[in-house]
Amino acid sequence: MNEAYNLLVNEKEKFLHFFKHRFPVFHNSNVFYRDIEYSVRYYLESRNVKLNTNTLIKVTGELIRYFETNTIFVYMSPKTWMINYPEFVTAPPVVETEAGVTK
Repeated sequence: MNEAYNLLVNEKEKFLHFFKHRFPVFHNSNVFYRDIEYSVRYYLESRNVKLNTNTLIKVTGELIRYFETNTIFVYMSPKTWMINYPEFVTAPPVVETEAGVTK
């Protein structure tokens, strides 16, 4: 378990981008336990680390606590967090205008 957890913590930026690639995650959006768990599983498998189900649950819980203490995840309910990761901010749409006329 320590090897998997340490890998995730040491590569947290890579993991978060992997998570964003698999699920629609944006700054201040909700994230759900099951999505996090599947992302942990698939990320570790991509790094050739296989975990049984019980170990996966423990590693996921530890990673969530790590993200909570670093304010990357903000607790909302037992299976829901808000992601606080400004790098995932989306830009507002740009409205094209020409001489005061909206297209």
